[in-house]
Amino acid sequence: MSSDPSAHTPWFDKRLVFFSVETPNCRDDRICSFAALFENGETIARLVDPETDFHPVSSKIHGITSDMVYTEPNFRHFWTSELADQFESRTFVGYNITFDLNVLSKTLAGYDILQPVWRYVDLLPAARRYFDLTNYSLTSVMNELGVPFQSHNAPEEVNAAKILFLEIARNEPDLLVEKIYKFW
Repeated sequence: MSSDPSAHTPWFDKRLVFFSVETPNCRDDRICSFAALFENGETIARLVDPETDFHPVSSKIHGITSDMVYTEPNFRHFWTSELADQFESRTFVGYNITFDLNVLSKTLAGYDILQPVWRYVDLLPAARRYFDLTNYSLTSVMNELGVPFQSHNAPEEVNAAKILFLEIARNEPDLLVEKIYKFW
């Protein structure tokens, strides 16, 4: 395998953002944690005050509680101060990224913020074609790659997505399909 991945695929010329969110409850319309990892290696990972209730099951899954976020800014703050400009003209990449984009869209709608049309690459369908596994959870995929991983942790999930993306982009780039996401 060449050490220069750009020799294999045009994917490495794109402006990418690996993105993941955690939600405080099953409504999936607010964010309590997010991480964004850009193609240049810059990472933004934050806890967020979702301005809504936490369900105990959600807190048990990701370990985030209302006590941990009540002094944090809300998502409107993060969107207007650092994310909107950085997300512009980027392709979102993630594992089951349509979930994350749906939550992002609902969160923005809750703040009456118009969302742009986003481009995305969902790594879940690519992993199903790339690996021969019985379980396609991100944990199982990372185990297959020999990478330690903690699920339901946004910074861990964006790092895992980047590792998986690079694996597939270097070896079978045609499995990566860019699509358009528009929240209706």
